[in-house]
Amino acid sequence: SPLPLVAMHIRRGDKDADKYNRYHLTKEYVQAVYAYASQAPWCTDGNRTPVIQVYVASDSENALAEVKTYLQNVRAGNCSFRVIGATNTLSSSMSTKWVTTGTKSAMAGVVSRLPGDKAQQAMYEILFDIYMLSRATFLVGTYMSQIARLARGLHIMANYNHGVDVEPKPVALDWTALGMYSMERRSPFRIAEGW
Repeated sequence: SPLPLVAMHIRRGDKDADKYNRYHLTKEYVQAVYAYASQAPWCTDGNRTPVIQVYVASDSENALAEVKTYLQNVRAGNCSFRVIGATNTLSSSMSTKWVTTGTKSAMAGVVSRLPGDKAQQAMYEILFDIYMLSRATFLVGTYMSQIARLARGLHIMANYNHGVDVEPKPVALDWTALGMYSMERRSPFRIAEGW
């Protein structure tokens, strides 16, 4: 059977300095994945020892290595982790470009200033990240990220079952006040894209 896939979208770039967004440490994303895996049926069944694939999508060149450092040699119940993600991509270097140029625009603004072939390459990389995030059983991200929200919406549409909620709910690290599922609690309010 295929390996379970969980995913995280680690947003850096303009979100690091945006006064409306709190910076979320990589450790917070990893803690959410660990909490989920510790309760997942395939990790609590004593008859199996699966490896959970953790896909990391980010505009930061460092995010993948940071997640690998946190999850190497770690077990959640019977499960171990295998961290995967694209390396040396244009899209994963966007936060570095933002910091060095001082440009205060979102990913789309940075990509739109790239020459044609580079912009197209970055677009394909971002679309691949959205696809991988949407295929995950469990997603950790931020609600303020259009990429994470789009991925969640695609996930719901692919798994829609006649009005039944798609479970498990993702974790939005930046939004608990309006009913987002968080590590701390669930709220009865409903927000778009099934968060």
